[in-house]
Formats: sequence, structure tokens, C-alpha cells
Amino acid sequence: MTTDNFTEATRAEAERRYIENDPDYPDRETAIARTAAFAVGAVWARTHLAAQEPTDGEVLAALNAQGVVVSPKMHPAPSLDYWGDKPAEAMRAALSAARAARRDEGKR
Repeated sequence: MTTDNFTEATRAEAERRYIENDPDYPDRETAIARTAAFAVGAVWARTHLAAQEPTDGEVLAALNAQGVVVSPKMHPAPSLDYWGDKPAEAMRAALSAARAARRDEGKR
């Protein structure tokens, strides 16, 4: 049985929504089925999002965050054009590697 933080948080949220004496779900079997469905949906969403490549918006946000750390007076750039191809490619690769690591972490 997996006991990573994501799975534990998913289970807790599902139980909070469907099992904890909710008057909308008086039937325990229905509550248990909905709890399981919620958990399966959450795992699917995590897997689906982790498999996607970083969006331009994510790359821009990461580059802007890095820029502010390096130079606190920097204003966030409005587009990837400001950063140029090489920094954008490097950040996209870093974000992709982080997602791959997260996918691998979920398999353990």
C-alpha cells in the first residue's frame, strides 16, 4: 500500500468530503464508493499533469522567479522573448526533469 504524502492527503480529503457524518451521504456504501472514486481521480490528475511538458507560462514564471532571486529589483518579464531561447530551453529542461523525478517518486 502506498503511503506517500499525496496519497495520504487524498485519502484524508476524500474521507472529509464523503464519510465524516455528511447528511448528504447517509448510505455508507455510497460514501465509500465516492471516496474511492475521488482518490482514483486525484491519482489520475497527478499522473496526467506530471506527464505534460511545461507550458510557456510555467517556464516564464520560473525564469522570472529565478531573476528576482538573482536581482531583487528586477521586474518580471512579460514574455519569454525577454529571456531568449537558451535560458528558456534550460528552464524548460529543468522543469521537465523535476516532473520526471516526481513521476519516478510516485512509482516507489
